[in-house]
Amino acid sequence: MEKLLTRLADRIFGYDFFLSYAHDDGKNYPLRLKERLEQAGFKVFLDQTEYVPGADLRRETRRQVEKSQKLVVIARAKALTSEWVKREVDVILARGRIPIVVNINRSIDRAPPTAELATLAREEHWLRLEETLEQHDGSPTDHAVYELARSFGAMRQERKRQRIMSFAVMIFATLAACSIYLAWLSEQRRVEASERLTTTLETATHFVNRTVKLSDRHGVPRELVIDLLKEPEQVFLKLSQTGTDTPDVRQRRAQTLLDFSDNYELLGDSTQRLERAREAKAILADLVPRHPDKPEWKLKLATAHSKIGTALLFRGDKIGAETEYQESLRLRRELAEANPGDWKIQRDHSVAINRMGEVLISVGRYDEAREYIRQSRDLRRKLAAAVPEERSLKRDLIICQIWLGDSYKAERRFAEARAEYVLGERLAEELAKADEGSAGAARDYTVSLNKIGETYLGENDAAAARTYYERALPIRERLASDKSNRGAQRDLYVSYVQLGHVTYQGQAIASARSYFGRALAVADALAAIDPRYAHWEIDAAEAKGWLGMVAEKGGRETMLEAIARLEKIKSDGRLPADRTVLITQFKSIAATIAVVADPEHLLP
Repeated sequence: MEKLLTRLADRIFGYDFFLSYAHDDGKNYPLRLKERLEQAGFKVFLDQTEYVPGADLRRETRRQVEKSQKLVVIARAKALTSEWVKREVDVILARGRIPIVVNINRSIDRAPPTAELATLAREEHWLRLEETLEQHDGSPTDHAVYELARSFGAMRQERKRQRIMSFAVMIFATLAACSIYLAWLSEQRRVEASERLTTTLETATHFVNRTVKLSDRHGVPRELVIDLLKEPEQVFLKLSQTGTDTPDVRQRRAQTLLDFSDNYELLGDSTQRLERAREAKAILADLVPRHPDKPEWKLKLATAHSKIGTALLFRGDKIGAETEYQESLRLRRELAEANPGDWKIQRDHSVAINRMGEVLISVGRYDEAREYIRQSRDLRRKLAAAVPEERSLKRDLIICQIWLGDSYKAERRFAEARAEYVLGERLAEELAKADEGSAGAARDYTVSLNKIGETYLGENDAAAARTYYERALPIRERLASDKSNRGAQRDLYVSYVQLGHVTYQGQAIASARSYFGRALAVADALAAIDPRYAHWEIDAAEAKGWLGMVAEKGGRETMLEAIARLEKIKSDGRLPADRTVLITQFKSIAATIAVVADPEHLLP
């Protein structure tokens, strides 16, 4: 069963890059290139890590090349005369695709006339990346990794979108048939069926999770994905109930519910997100006291509490969210005390502490919030010192500094907030310089810059705020050049809105109009791809409202359109509690515009 689902998933999704090289040239460069590309979020095939003993290499190689989007030839002396590399190139050419050639130390130019691949690369004008290395089998440069990532981001994805949707239906039908088979099998061989059932649920849920994530990456509308999820979700949940009701099967069902809660969070369905997390919590709350020897189940229960807290916070239920976060923290603290040498469990504990600080900020208990956040920061400093190679721990410190700053900013103590943000900005700048190819490090740096700008804006120093916003803008524009990165697109939207406000405050109305217009263009583009995803809808409505505020004419009508759009999203239960203030703000501004234009006319 697992092998069947894996083969079907491979046929649909395949690899982003296939690395073709000659072993005699050295294996270090290909392996390091694979690692760098995978860190950037791509799926990479490399024979050092993918083939298994006993495989028919000729047939297997053809299959892996055919299901890869890009073939990358690592051009060195042996590779340019290798029959094996030539065979891989022939396969990709037969599929109507052109390989990318990484020309290491001008190997193509120095190749002998008998090197057929070098001749083809020159005559056919294949895309070549020039790579100069001090060591023949050294590590890839940031430039090569960036250019490969950029080449993939620029390719058209329509074919993959179609394949995702058409094959997903077939996969779900296959899983439904499997559920019937396993239900019958459970009656014949209950113990064996229970083990197979757990494996099937894990594999099937993994497939659905991957489908949801790739649908976001390739622009499949969320409304379609939600409809598509309903049937397999019911199949999986019924499937988990048909087997032997063992503790293992029940905890697996709880994990399936948590996975679906995550999917509904990505898809913007807050009701289903909350319901699934609560169902998972009920199962785990019954299991954990009975099985104290299963710490991983306790961790899942803590996760369920945290997910419920986040969903309640989205709805504006801050008291309920605090209760759930407190319980999640209690469970994680117990795990951390029982596993002092496990840095991942300790990090989970630090995250739970920090989340308590976040929710306390939202309810206005700022001193308590700072106590929690500083506890989290102290723990993270110890972890970062103990595991210096783990960059995520250093990024965690930046997050703590930002939340400390937010706690002061919420009290309008802008100088103290700025001091915390500056510490975060210095950490972020160090990480960004240490890893120039990391989009995450670059993004953290821009967040810190913008946070500093917000403190100046709070002090009505628009000029100083604008300086920091403008420092962050070119970095965000560069990150947003990858159109598949929707998070970067959203960050760019935020920067445009912030610059719109500071230029408006500085009486540069034309500049404000330009920035708000650019923000609206970004939000409209995202909303057009996925018109039912609330985040993009809200952003588009917000940008329209701000643009109406600075419009030369028709501003009130534009703002009324924005208000109507936000109220519709709110009535659907998809407007986060912390953004309902936009409706009040826009109504006030629209009323002011109406009074200025006609003192006897008031907003209905």
